[in-house]
Amino acid sequence: MFIKKKNYYHINSIKFGFFFLFSLALTAIFVWDKPLDQSSFSRNNYENWIQKQRNQELKTSEKIRYNKVKSPFVFDHKKKDKKQDTKVGRRKDQQPNEKKLTISEIKKNYRFSLIEKIIKFDNVHVIVESHKATMANQFDYYDMITGEKKKLPTFPFYARLHKIESPYRFIFYTDGTNHLNQERKFPFIIECYRNIKGEEFHWNHLNRYFPIIEKIEFGGKKSKAVLKDLKVTLNGLEASFGPRKGHKEKFFAGYTDIPYTETYGNQKKDQFIIVFRETQFDEGLKAKIKESNFENLYIRSVILKKHESGCMVIINLKDQAEYYTAKKDWLSPSKNIPFVHISFITEQDYKDYLLIKL
Repeated sequence: MFIKKKNYYHINSIKFGFFFLFSLALTAIFVWDKPLDQSSFSRNNYENWIQKQRNQELKTSEKIRYNKVKSPFVFDHKKKDKKQDTKVGRRKDQQPNEKKLTISEIKKNYRFSLIEKIIKFDNVHVIVESHKATMANQFDYYDMITGEKKKLPTFPFYARLHKIESPYRFIFYTDGTNHLNQERKFPFIIECYRNIKGEEFHWNHLNRYFPIIEKIEFGGKKSKAVLKDLKVTLNGLEASFGPRKGHKEKFFAGYTDIPYTETYGNQKKDQFIIVFRETQFDEGLKAKIKESNFENLYIRSVILKKHESGCMVIINLKDQAEYYTAKKDWLSPSKNIPFVHISFITEQDYKDYLLIKL
């Protein structure tokens, strides 16, 4: 019995030893992960192995970052639908000279408007003139390469395109009328411009000059006005207006404006005529003008007289006066007293003006 028990304990010890060694081997495999040099378990070798693993991870991340290798976390742009962007700018797949817009695509923007003209210039840029019923015509600028669209600020005036200087500057001529009310300005020029590509266009109103003999009509509010004052300025003449007795409410109703006005010249007599319809004047103003001394480059004398239902101003001109313009404005601070300033220039001044401004 003793011998059997001794053999029994001996065999169990051997089994326990094998089990311990097997567990130790498994632990080494899972902890040290086979890349470790199992021939040595020194601390230095372990630190070197860790450093190698980190370096390998950095190289892999750099490749993924620059898309040198495929990764499930890197977006594949080749699989993206090659549709045009709605924003200004080229498509991702667009070639440098490929057009993003076509004329047919531009026309689709005017389903509820009537297209008057489509003006193409530089083989890249397009101006579309269109209008809706009872509204002034409008102009839109397109860049067919980038798809850019901008409004040219001519609203609310009826205008026509006179000159395309560049994709940054356009010149329009107006007749002074608009679609908002019956106010009529003296015909003027609208300059649409911008300084850099992509920004909105700005506007600037410039004087428009006409030969002395050309007839122009402007103003037009039927308010039964009175000519309050008439002054000769350095380069022309200025007339201001106010309400006639008993018609104050009508004069200031809605807005104030100069009366219906006609201007034209008589070249044979060297005269320039201004007619203010439905306008009266005081005899004292007539006497004041007769006594005035004219120190003006263009005006010899001024005569004021009645004309049908209004009054007429006759200006005897000097030889220098060749062109004229007019501008309406309102007196401060209330800005409800309208006046008009008519100015003259010489032939050379007109040429210089065109050269500098237009």
